[in-house]
Amino acid sequence: MEILLSSRQVADILGIDILVLYQWTHKNSIPHIKISKRMIRFKESELNEWLQQKHGEIQGGKDSAPVYQRRKKRAKNGSVGDEQISRVVDSAKKEVLCQ
Repeated sequence: MEILLSSRQVADILGIDILVLYQWTHKNSIPHIKISKRMIRFKESELNEWLQQKHGEIQGGKDSAPVYQRRKKRAKNGSVGDEQISRVVDSAKKEVLCQ
């Protein structure tokens, strides 16, 4: 069965505020599933594909390793520790805010 991530999990993974994530879902800028009027979830595979697409746009379309891989434990300080994810998120923020 497909792994579904909560909004909080995705916001933590991307290092963004959950309200920014909700804005992205409202604008359909990030793939998500609307479970009910007040609940959304994210397929882990679709999130990986989306990050790969955004990463490819930043890197000029070069093939590379997955940008996001699910972790069993998060760092206590909440940091993801991956500069690539930060660049992807910054790029996505610019793209969403310019629409």
